[in-house]
Amino acid sequence: MQVTGARFDDINVGPTVTDPVTEANFQSTQATYDHLIGASLANLDNAQESILRTQTEIGGRMNQLESTGDFLENSSLYAKDLRSQLQDVDYAEAISNLSFQSFVLQAAQQSFAQTSQLSLFDRL
Repeated sequence: MQVTGARFDDINVGPTVTDPVTEANFQSTQATYDHLIGASLANLDNAQESILRTQTEIGGRMNQLESTGDFLENSSLYAKDLRSQLQDVDYAEAISNLSFQSFVLQAAQQSFAQTSQLSLFDRL
């Protein structure tokens, strides 16, 4: 980004004599001065807009970083909780639950096998 504008040294007001030539020179210098001030103000507006755009981008990135940090913190807590549950397993209870679930699965499979073999022709 390049910002240009008027410097006070660029303005040549000249002598303050009231002859017509000097007065015309002063008016053209005043017009130049007004143009330089206008250009400087436009450049300041552009610079301010660029700064605001950059601040917006930085704010968005900071929000993303904060969200990512929160997600990682929650993931860490979940992993610690899961690890704790795995380490605190009662093996006798786990084996008992597994054998019960296996028994229920076998019963469901046998029931399905018997039900799937039935048809309306068997009833006739």
